[in-house]
Amino acid sequence: MANDNEAVSTDLRQFLTGVVPSSIEIVAVRVAGKPPARKVTIIIGKVGGLTLDEVADTASVINQALDEVENTPKDPVPGGYTLEVTTPGVNWPLTTQADFVRVGTHSVTVQPHDGASVTGPVVQATDDAVTIKTDAGPVTVEYRNIRKAVQTLPF
Repeated sequence: MANDNEAVSTDLRQFLTGVVPSSIEIVAVRVAGKPPARKVTIIIGKVGGLTLDEVADTASVINQALDEVENTPKDPVPGGYTLEVTTPGVNWPLTTQADFVRVGTHSVTVQPHDGASVTGPVVQATDDAVTIKTDAGPVTVEYRNIRKAVQTLPF
């Protein structure tokens, strides 16, 4: 079943490439369970974040596109399923350049494998590292040296 769900996830991601607006990134596609109780979760994002209306509009576009191919050879999710479209949220692990670009200039906390945690807004995300603005000045951490990184909420 896991391999079947992995295949469905791959097929669905490919299908969505032509469906989801180009300004919206398909962050992850997760498929769990088996038909008709299969759960399909599509996680979407955009630089600077998405509004609730953008999530709802995208969910509607995805749902309509899936309905149009249901029970045809083009159906990427055969059998019954429940569809959920959501965003990564603040607890989503940040591990790649795309993750850090998506959070924009919001504050993050980065725990490197060696050294103290760094918290502050993202200044820059390059191919190899992220730079965080701190009170002591900018701190750059290579992605391969990140133990854990998440977006933080200002209080």
